[in-house]
Amino acid sequence: MQSLWSYTYSTIRQLGLRSTYSSLGSSLVKESFSYGLFFGVFEFVKQQGYHKFLDFYYGGHRPISSTGLINANERKPHWSISPGFVILAGSSASLAHSFITFPMQNLQQARYKVPMSYREFLSSPSMIRMYRPSLWELIRRGGLYGGFLRQSVRMIPSTSVALIIFEGVRRKFAPGGEGIWGVEVVVPV
Repeated sequence: MQSLWSYTYSTIRQLGLRSTYSSLGSSLVKESFSYGLFFGVFEFVKQQGYHKFLDFYYGGHRPISSTGLINANERKPHWSISPGFVILAGSSASLAHSFITFPMQNLQQARYKVPMSYREFLSSPSMIRMYRPSLWELIRRGGLYGGFLRQSVRMIPSTSVALIIFEGVRRKFAPGGEGIWGVEVVVPV
């Protein structure tokens, strides 16, 4: 091909517009649900889990007043607790994201995977429109969640590290004087 535009034009001309964009709807549903759940779980575990842990472990917490004074019977919680909850929230969010994305991705791959040789496919690109796998074929290939744990565990470290960096930068430049890990809290001694 001479350029990207000529390749795009020839592909759309061979396959047709409908076949080219046939997976757009399922991808939109998959991404919107999975990322909605991802950020919902992340924020819930990060905020609610952190505050519930402070209440459970230290017996309570309160935000530091605007003057920044701490009473004699109070102290700040250990510095590593808040980043630890960001890592825990990132891991939980990554698992929740994978729980939605993984089976839908398997369905998409099974739906558009054509069981013929590449040469046959090139000679008849319209065959992709005709193939629909049965439920038995999906189960025989390992089901919707076959390989889920391996894929999810592989995704967790990169997601957690990226969210640590994201949270640190977001809170560093947040209005209202939040510290790098959010509103400073104190706990009873």
